[in-house]
Amino acid sequence: MTATTQRADESIKKDIVDELYWDGRVDASNVEVTVDDGKVNLSGHVPTRVSRFLVFEDTWSVKGTRAVKNDIKVKLPEGAKKPTDEEVKHRIEEFLSWEHGLNEDVNVKVRDSIVTLSGTVGSYWQKDAAEDATNKVNGVLDVENLISIAPTDNLVDEVIAEGIVNAMDRNVDVDAEDIDVKVEQGKVTLGGSIPSYWAWRAAIRAVSNANGVVELEDHLVISP
Repeated sequence: MTATTQRADESIKKDIVDELYWDGRVDASNVEVTVDDGKVNLSGHVPTRVSRFLVFEDTWSVKGTRAVKNDIKVKLPEGAKKPTDEEVKHRIEEFLSWEHGLNEDVNVKVRDSIVTLSGTVGSYWQKDAAEDATNKVNGVLDVENLISIAPTDNLVDEVIAEGIVNAMDRNVDVDAEDIDVKVEQGKVTLGGSIPSYWAWRAAIRAVSNANGVVELEDHLVISP
């Protein structure tokens, strides 16, 4: 690795650390950042699943970041009372009921603070929403999302694909021409090279929000 690259990596690392400490939503005091040729590795621990995701997004917001490996663990702060599995389960079910009315469709199991979601919902965004709600609950260390999707709308693959591409066309963050969209029996496969994490996020959202989607296979490559 050249000296120029090393200096660039050091600059990227400094900006990431500065961004994390600037963001009042997260406690990054126990997060370690390493950078090699623009590829960032995050390690250490944070108190919540939401904080883990926010650190990941903050890292992608820094210029020069080419890839992010998120090895951060969730660990309750020293001295904090650990909620029981039953308390975590009850809180998740409350969140599912309040936010999305999914409590009757989603089954929640908690063992040693690790959550497994199962059941059947009518759309892909509901599966994502159930996991997002779970991540907000204090005491959750990890989530396994096994929720199945049984679409309420019986759409042909061509209509699903057209809707996804049109959603990408409307979005300022992504160029639909960069992405290959294939749909087979409701399973969506994305391929191609895109310039940023934000383009990736917009593409994934276009799929998640589409009617008729039952599964997503993501082969997108981020190449800044």
